[in-house]
Amino acid sequence: MTNFFKAALCASMLFLAGAPAKVNRTNAVLTVLEEYKDLTAFYELFKSTGGGIGIPEPAFEERFNDNNVGLDFSILAPTNEAIAKVHGLTEKLTTAVGYPLLTTLLRTHILPGKLVPHDLYNKNIVSIEGFSIHTDSKGVITTNPGLTRTDVRARTQAKLLKDKKGKPIRVPASNGIVYKIDNILDPLLTYFGEDSARNHSSLPTIKHSPSKSMKDILAADPETSRVRELLYTVAPWFPRIVLICRSPDVAQRRTPRLSTSCLRMKR
Repeated sequence: MTNFFKAALCASMLFLAGAPAKVNRTNAVLTVLEEYKDLTAFYELFKSTGGGIGIPEPAFEERFNDNNVGLDFSILAPTNEAIAKVHGLTEKLTTAVGYPLLTTLLRTHILPGKLVPHDLYNKNIVSIEGFSIHTDSKGVITTNPGLTRTDVRARTQAKLLKDKKGKPIRVPASNGIVYKIDNILDPLLTYFGEDSARNHSSLPTIKHSPSKSMKDILAADPETSRVRELLYTVAPWFPRIVLICRSPDVAQRRTPRLSTSCLRMKR
């Protein structure tokens, strides 16, 4: 019996030693969002990742909102008014389908370190998501400066909100700083670039040709030899797929619904 209790005691000690410490969220950066009345809409986006648990999922709560971690972060937080500018944004981002985009946007607004304005101005800082954030000396924020060549000049995405003295409004947190901004950052727009409106009417002509199998299409291009080898290995049925359109008229329609007018068959 004595041995049993010894074993039980050892097991309990090992369990307690390996148990994760409780999150210390007191005045941490996400808690600041929750407690400031004009930043609650942004916090609700973080909170929605946790489903019904009432706090953000561990990927946000335990990584960015725990004083025990010992790391600092700076958050560029759109105000409630900024989020309200985009009608239906919250409803779309908080769906299951919108989750990947939501987490991308949230991490884009988080910068590593406790950054004072001097650290932000005229520097390219890589956000937690990996996109580059640039803030000029006037507090104008752009994303991915100089990354892509685009017909449309990169526009101001947001500005740091300032107080009556012209200084950026910043809320101190136990593990960083929260800056208030007047818009939501969209890094995907500047990452992929944007075409000018004049190019929208010059879509390439769609040519109709007799139905071919994927094998025929791949075989006709010498640069796809490696792709053919991979497809034959991992999906031997794929080259037998044939796309058959109902008529040449359907193929000439410049519409995203073209795929719905075709049938997929296997030879």
